[in-house]
Amino acid sequence: MIDAVVTAGGRLPHELAARFGTDVKALVSIGGLTLIERTLTALRGVSAVARIVVVGPEAIRDVARADDFIVERATGEENLLAALHAACGERTIFCASDMPFVSSEAVTGLLKRSPADACAVYPIFTRDEFDAAYPKAR
Repeated sequence: MIDAVVTAGGRLPHELAARFGTDVKALVSIGGLTLIERTLTALRGVSAVARIVVVGPEAIRDVARADDFIVERATGEENLLAALHAACGERTIFCASDMPFVSSEAVTGLLKRSPADACAVYPIFTRDEFDAAYPKAR
């Protein structure tokens, strides 16, 4: 089984915080769901994911509804390390909380294409693949 770790400590600059009503990226709402809710919904839809650990500010604890919640540290690097230290599954998948288009299918596909003995994998797509999936995106 796989643990998923999600870092959710990113902040928005003042002008975007005013626009979205929060300075926490994970709490930005798109289509009625926050970014953290979108990420966790995608991860919970992956049958191999047994446990989810979220590292972020207290403000997202209730929204995150993670299996384990860790209050954010001083830096992004410290947040990632705290999340990875909390992982205890055979494998771990890392996600940022600010990916509005992440889906269970995408995560499942990444896991299927990832060698079981890999220390780390990272999805990279060509411009043509991106344009095919998101034809009107910048």
